Amino acid sequence: MTGTVLVGFDPTLLLVLNLVGTFVFGLSGALAGVRARLDIFGVIVLAVVVGLAGGITRDLLIGIPPQTFHDSRYLAAAGAAGLVTFTAHSRLGRLERPILILDAAGLALFCVTGASTALDHRVGAVGAVLLGALTGVGGGVLRDVLLREVPVVLRTGLYAIPALIGASIVVAARERYAQPRLPDHRRRRLLRHSHHGRLRQPQRAPHLYPRREQGIVISTCRPGSVVVSRPLSEQRS
Repeated sequence: MTGTVLVGFDPTLLLVLNLVGTFVFGLSGALAGVRARLDIFGVIVLAVVVGLAGGITRDLLIGIPPQTFHDSRYLAAAGAAGLVTFTAHSRLGRLERPILILDAAGLALFCVTGASTALDHRVGAVGAVLLGALTGVGGGVLRDVLLREVPVVLRTGLYAIPALIGASIVVAARERYAQPRLPDHRRRRLLRHSHHGRLRQPQRAPHLYPRREQGIVISTCRPGSVVVSRPLSEQRS
């Protein structure tokens, strides 16, 4: 589940946090698969679903190719979480509380990146809030559906409400502090006057720059008037 690059944050740090969040989400999905007595393939599938499904669903609703498919590290992180859980689920069971805390941190991170991605693609404020929350809880909902359980998001508000609040804060902050965007017709007008992405240099006004013709300096001070001056050598002679 990838996220957009947030303004003011180090892209490398965001990448690491997203990969860690994807791995932790994958652990929670894989643990659910182990409790349901699935085989190794089923456990890995649930890990990938929980780690990536929210971001994929968001991108499909926005109308863009899923960002997860552009970077195989996210799929590797989710798959590794499923493999680790299947081989060491007895030890991970004793770390359920730390995993739950990291899962909550991942939920907050994905809500932020999900809402930011929606805003970057000109989705409205309400839609960005919903897509941000969907990025955080979508994988868990699909996990419960695959296990034929009532989704956790419908059983307790402590899972969906924080996601909505977090996405709302991001959208409100972006709307409050975002720089004004030029209207489309003005941007197209500027692009028509550009050359290879750079604005052409303005032409010099002819009446401000003198020219020389056969040793005589000719300058026009204003339209309709011409001042002719000879070189100093000719004036002295």
